[in-house]
Amino acid sequence: SHDSAEATASFGFDRRSPIVAIHCHRRIVAPDAAGLRLILIYSDRTTYYFYLGAAAEELGYPEAAYKYYELAAKIPEKCTDYSAWNDACAGFKFPGDALKRMAGLSGNVKGEVKTWLPGQGPTVSELVGLTMIPLEDVPKFNSQTLVARDKFETDEEYKARLDKVKKGFLVVSPLDAGDSRNCQSAYDHAAGEYKISKCLALLGGTPLIQRRFEGDPIRLANMYESRDIKRIVNEEYYMSSNVGWSQALKLSREEARKLDSDLMVGIAAPEFNIGKKCRSCDIRAEGENLNDIANTLANLKSKKVVDPYTAEWKKDAFLNGMIIDDWTFTIKPSKVERLVIYRRSDSRVIYSFSPQ
Repeated sequence: SHDSAEATASFGFDRRSPIVAIHCHRRIVAPDAAGLRLILIYSDRTTYYFYLGAAAEELGYPEAAYKYYELAAKIPEKCTDYSAWNDACAGFKFPGDALKRMAGLSGNVKGEVKTWLPGQGPTVSELVGLTMIPLEDVPKFNSQTLVARDKFETDEEYKARLDKVKKGFLVVSPLDAGDSRNCQSAYDHAAGEYKISKCLALLGGTPLIQRRFEGDPIRLANMYESRDIKRIVNEEYYMSSNVGWSQALKLSREEARKLDSDLMVGIAAPEFNIGKKCRSCDIRAEGENLNDIANTLANLKSKKVVDPYTAEWKKDAFLNGMIIDDWTFTIKPSKVERLVIYRRSDSRVIYSFSPQ
């Protein structure tokens, strides 16, 4: 396809070089970029980007590979039958397989690693020294509020605080390492070690925070009635970085169990990009557009007024007395300067990673 030709060329692939795509434990080798495109013709967009990621990884372009895997993980396409080789996803499971590849690449990021046993490391403030912002507060955070001067501050205090703000922020969130969707963890009873690896939650694979609450009601009306509709809001907050966490800790079983529910993660960066999307809102908007088109066609055909309030979501809302808004927030650091894992109970760091 034309798209795949552009994609391969954008990262400088030599058309004469072999393109290698990995399929489970097998390797599919195409003689050139055209051969890779031939593979991609028979796959959906998710597999398309996954193959490009595998090719980039094999050719030694880790940054390109990471971006392709990230695209494969983010595209909301479903496969019909993971067990069938003739399925559009060719037996892969998404987003899981793409996220595992991302985790592998993140583990190859070079940098400075420091580790401590629980309770023996420095506090987050001592180690990082940046303004801390909870993950769920990032979408509504306004850095301008931090530069406003307090009337009780001295000149030195105000300057020190401004210097701190200019260095960036530390976005923090609870991290449940005991949840296999977040991290892979196991306790080695013989060695007395608690091992944690492949934290997909740090790569945007799973939400770090999920919230559900009742929002402000909305007023809906049709040709016959008007009333308030209850609105339930579901929110998911993702942290999408390119660094992961793996560590083995010499702990007793009881200490390891306590640690699972006491962990926090912090990512330091100069700035953060915020992506937000309301899936249900988009579906409703699409329904409205289709409804408008249908009514326009009906008007042209019958030359009579039709009910403008016949969108399916409005019918359901009137029937159930409720709508649900599903919001997704993705927080992506512009450049990760440090990853820290620490305990909520004492704010003491057990793991620090600073990419080179």
